[in-house]
Amino acid sequence: MKLSKFFYMAAAAAVALMFAACEQKGDDGGEPTPPVVTITALELNETAATLDVGESLQLSVTSFAPANADMSRVAWSVDNERVASIDATGKVTALAYGRTFAWAKVDGVEEYCMVTVNEPERNYKLVWEDNFDGTELNTAYWNYEEGGGRNQEKQCYLQQNVSVENGYLVITGKKEHWERPTATGHVNEYEYTSGRINTSGKAFIKYGKIEASISFPSGAGTWCAFWLMPNESVYGGWPRSGEVDIVEHVGSIPNRVSVAAHTNNRNGNVGSQGSAWNQTKTYDNVADHFHTYGIEWIDDYQNGNDLLLFTFDGEEVGRWSQTTWFNSTWQDWPFDQDFYVILNMAIGGQFGGAEPIDDSIFPVQMKVDWVRMYELE
Repeated sequence: MKLSKFFYMAAAAAVALMFAACEQKGDDGGEPTPPVVTITALELNETAATLDVGESLQLSVTSFAPANADMSRVAWSVDNERVASIDATGKVTALAYGRTFAWAKVDGVEEYCMVTVNEPERNYKLVWEDNFDGTELNTAYWNYEEGGGRNQEKQCYLQQNVSVENGYLVITGKKEHWERPTATGHVNEYEYTSGRINTSGKAFIKYGKIEASISFPSGAGTWCAFWLMPNESVYGGWPRSGEVDIVEHVGSIPNRVSVAAHTNNRNGNVGSQGSAWNQTKTYDNVADHFHTYGIEWIDDYQNGNDLLLFTFDGEEVGRWSQTTWFNSTWQDWPFDQDFYVILNMAIGGQFGGAEPIDDSIFPVQMKVDWVRMYELE
């Protein structure tokens, strides 16, 4: 009986040694195969970080991971790849102003670090300007437009209504009868004339800052504008390729400044999401005084989205960005192409040119001291 018990115990010990040996050897009899360790919690070396564009941060798991856990199985990701990138080791690199979350995930367990990228300082360099020196328009920079307007406008645009005088571009609106034959022999008749010029094919920009110093006239009937149109309609005719109204001024509301942008999905006439984006503000002494009107057109701004920032004497009037709830296609944001400048004075028109027009105000003048384009240094 004692012998049988001893034999049983010896056999059990041998089996235990056999299993122990199996655990220590790999499937091929080589190096030991470590057991799979399930991770139940993670903790990162950083839970919140602030970076400048171009800076990097190395993330790693610092605790709640067993010493023998296989951390190569951690998957790293970010919520917004336009703000920051992350590689397979957990290295985060800041790309654009905004905020994103950097995640570590393994075995269904996850933890994040909130990454904020600082707004970079924007320093601009002047790349094009016209100060309207001399006695005539510089046609190396500008094109004259002639003919009737749109949007229920009453004027005929004429070259002779555009002049350069005493260091200013002058666009004059007149109350006068004008007849203009068409290609088919029909004669269009107008009771008002004005001027319109553009820099199409001669001076255009994609991203940067565009400004002009302008004095708008007052009085019921004028609708003046400083605006941008695409140099090439890559996405199709208006409004598919976009329009940016840096400023619109209606003489019947002399102290109001209006800004707007038009896209395929948001424009002044049609669109699945309603009318164009626009903003208006009222200031003192707008009409008949020179003020600086401009936009900053910024690539990869907040949360990596482009931005149009409209200004009046350096003060923000409004902003419109390529926000995340848009699908980021040309239908919502066509502002990734070259745009050129337009300056004009319409008479009447659906935006607010006033009906009836006050004929006693004519002739009236829109004056421009200078126009400038800048790019980031």
